[in-house]
Amino acid sequence: MTLYTIYDNDGSFWCEYHESAPANSTTLLYMDNFIKPRYNPATREFYEAATEQEIEDARKAAVPQTVSKMRFFLALYIIGITRAMVYDAINQIDDANLKEIILIKFDLSQDFDRNDEHLNLMAGVFGISQLELDNLFIAAWNN
Repeated sequence: MTLYTIYDNDGSFWCEYHESAPANSTTLLYMDNFIKPRYNPATREFYEAATEQEIEDARKAAVPQTVSKMRFFLALYIIGITRAMVYDAINQIDDANLKEIILIKFDLSQDFDRNDEHLNLMAGVFGISQLELDNLFIAAWNN
């Protein structure tokens, strides 16, 4: 028996084992990482059928909303930002109340929330974009 990719006219597909090749099938197997994969029999290629918005929505859904402080600081270290650099930047803040709030959060939090306004403020201090911060949270979650 052979594993075949069987496809519809709209490009959707599935895999099944068969003794011989069924109609509308190929021995090519899907190995990509698309959000909405489709198959084009004319080009014998798999392609992404998701819109830019669907891709963006799927990417955002993959971002963890919280990560542990340890994992977050490890992810920062991997991109070249040490704890000392973070605390030096916090200590440069002129507003005493803001500085104290951020110090309390960075010292006493067990986890960091992706959407925390103070975390986002500090990311901006280091030139970390929102997309890069998403990627940092994903990296932190996975390390």
